[in-house]
Amino acid sequence: YVVTVTDAQGCYVIDSCEVLDVSFPPVTIAGETYTEFGTPVNEVIFSVTDVAGNLLPGDTSTSTGEYQFSVPWGSTFTVTPEKDDNPIDGVSTVDLINIQRHILLIELLNSPYKIIAADINDDGVISTFDLVELQSIIIGFLPGFLNNSSYRFIPEDYIFNNPTNPLIENWPEDKTYVNIDQDSLNEDWIAMKIGDVTGATSGSRYISGEVDFMARVMSNEDGSIDLIFGPGEECYLSGYQMELKIDQAQVGLLEIDFDRSDLPGLNHNHFFFDERKGLLRTNWWHKEDILLDREDEFFRLRLRPDVSDPNWSSAIELVIQGSIWESEAYAGDGTQWLRPNLIWKQNLESKQFALYQNRPNPFSQETIIPFLLPYDMEVTLELTDVEGRLLKTTIIDGVEGLNEWRLSNDQFADGVIFYRLITNQWTASKKMLKLR
Repeated sequence: YVVTVTDAQGCYVIDSCEVLDVSFPPVTIAGETYTEFGTPVNEVIFSVTDVAGNLLPGDTSTSTGEYQFSVPWGSTFTVTPEKDDNPIDGVSTVDLINIQRHILLIELLNSPYKIIAADINDDGVISTFDLVELQSIIIGFLPGFLNNSSYRFIPEDYIFNNPTNPLIENWPEDKTYVNIDQDSLNEDWIAMKIGDVTGATSGSRYISGEVDFMARVMSNEDGSIDLIFGPGEECYLSGYQMELKIDQAQVGLLEIDFDRSDLPGLNHNHFFFDERKGLLRTNWWHKEDILLDREDEFFRLRLRPDVSDPNWSSAIELVIQGSIWESEAYAGDGTQWLRPNLIWKQNLESKQFALYQNRPNPFSQETIIPFLLPYDMEVTLELTDVEGRLLKTTIIDGVEGLNEWRLSNDQFADGVIFYRLITNQWTASKKMLKLR
């Protein structure tokens, strides 16, 4: 390298010098990733891109939530944390209870991070649509979120403009560093598990007690068995989730009946049966506790016995540590976790119910349908045709012992008519023939 030097009189000299190669060490970026409760989140992928969109070496958070990577001195780059696995992690039916209470303004979610986690479909509004999608994920209809990732992240030092409504602002999910020239070792991030508004991902679930659920065994005249699930004791409940393992070598599942349920809102969306694995997942949730007693019914399973005398405690097993979540019950308006115990009761009194063949049969003018009841009760008699179309429904105030109900033919076409007697504890059906 040639250097020219000129003095005050305009004289100059030419000399040469050596140019030294001055370089700066890489800059280190490090920090931790944790939930708002301080629980570290592992396996978070930290993607690093430069201004041209080129991917630079990043890192993955450790079991303690720590990450660290290095970039060239003076560079400009953007860091984006990502984690999109195990959508059901930390999510349970109790989250549905709490999100519903927020929607109904009964009890608002108390942090911006929980509010973001409750926006399941990421449309900027917490609504019934979020409940529907989260319910489908919990029960097993959906494998994951339709328009969201399992986790979302926000820089720990970000301050929300309105913490009570963070969904209306464009909160950052990445961070850009410009011409960085020194280490930055406290670059922490808050992780939000979508769907988890109770902090269960953080390990804060605490089982505060137990509750007994009862399964009553009822024999039907057609040889099928009804298992009626309900509370084993008087209790307050705002929800539950259960996984039942069905031993298909002993019994086969014919039908799930929730029409007589005492639980508000229970429907077919609260049941998912994996026939290949023999697993039935079911849940129910309500915005507040309701009082239930031993006479109330959750739902019933109609089963086909495939052995002469099923061992019910092994034929239908309540799985506490289930395939995707734990079996739990909830009280205290969704603030208390309870461990359910399944107790069995085989109702030997079921033999005191009976539905007999109508007489005469066939009939042309009228016929009598006899049935036997163990005590006074209200029963329902349904008449259907061979296509399953409902012809008539009658509510009967039955009495203990033998009852007889008279049917006139003037309202029915000729042919086969099926009749079915329904009580809270038992059902049976037969058929008769109407002629001209």
